[in-house]
Amino acid sequence: MSEPGKPSVITIPNALSFYRLLSFPFLLFLVFTHREHWFSILFCINLVTDILDGLIARLFRMTTALGAKLDSLADAGMYILAFFGI
Repeated sequence: MSEPGKPSVITIPNALSFYRLLSFPFLLFLVFTHREHWFSILFCINLVTDILDGLIARLFRMTTALGAKLDSLADAGMYILAFFGI
């Protein structure tokens, strides 16, 4: 539990960003094993989670410094994955 008045770092937006970070090795595996169909599906899921994490964080005031860093890392990873996927 977090202290009163201190935001928790375990939030839905942070979990979504963390999921995207965890999915990178698997998505790279799909690229290098020529499974484009599955790569496309999971990449689109990651894009949707990117939209959702920002939306949820702002609407429900769940923004955290950790969440901002996780999201930035996940976004950078998505650009790298898009490059390899193409």
